[in-house]
Amino acid sequence: MGVEEVERMMRLVDDASVTLIGAAAAMSDTECREPSRLPGWSRGHVLTHVARNADALVNLLTAARTGNSVPMYASPQARDADIETGADRPAGELVADLRESTARLQEAVEALGAGGDWQAVVEWRRGRRRPIADVPRARLTEVALHHVDLGSGFELDDLADPVADALIAESLARLRSLPEAPAVAVRPAGASPSTSTSNTSGEVVVTGSRAALVGWLTGRAEAAGLEADGPLPELAAWG
Repeated sequence: MGVEEVERMMRLVDDASVTLIGAAAAMSDTECREPSRLPGWSRGHVLTHVARNADALVNLLTAARTGNSVPMYASPQARDADIETGADRPAGELVADLRESTARLQEAVEALGAGGDWQAVVEWRRGRRRPIADVPRARLTEVALHHVDLGSGFELDDLADPVADALIAESLARLRSLPEAPAVAVRPAGASPSTSTSNTSGEVVVTGSRAALVGWLTGRAEAAGLEADGPLPELAAWG
C-alpha cells in the first residue's frame, strides 16, 4: 500500500470517525451503560476500546517513525484493564476520549507523513508482523465495525462500498495470518475481482452482498444470503 492509498484510506477513517463520534455524542449516560452487541460489553466498553485502539496504533506509528520498539499495548492484561476501567464513564467523557484519541492518531499519521517508510514492518497485537501501511485500513475496520456493534441504529447495510471493501480486505488479511487459514476467495455481488486468502487451487469462492460478506467474515452475522462453490468453511473467531 503506497502513500496515496494510505491517504485515501485515512479520508475514509476520518469520515467514519466523525459518524461514530456523532452517534456517541447523541447517547445519554444510561444508553452508554446499556449492553452492546458484543457479549459482556456495554456500549461504554466498545467506545473505550475504540479510543484505546487509536492510542495503540499511535504506538505502532511511533515505532515505525523512530525505529524504536514500541509495543502496541503494554500487555494483554493492561489492554483489558484500560477498557474495563473506562467503560462506566459518563457519556461526555467517553466522547471526549474518543475525539482526543482520534486526533492523536491523525497527528501520528501526519508525523510519519509522505516521506516515511510506510512499508516498515512492525509487531502488532499477538505477535503479528505487518507493514505500518496497514494501520489506516485496520483503524477503519475498528471504527466502522464497532459502530455496528454499538447497536445504536448503524447496521452492516449502512457501510459504504469502499468501507465494506476495506473491511473485507482487512478480514482476509487477518485470516491469512492464521497458521491453517482456509483457502477461500470472496466476490462481492456486482464486483468483478475476487480477494483471496491464497493463490492456490482449491479455493472456495464465496459470493454475496458486501454487508453479508463482512458479517460472515467478522462473525457479526450468519452466512445467510451467501453462495459458495463448495462447502462453506468455518472461520476462526474474530480477534
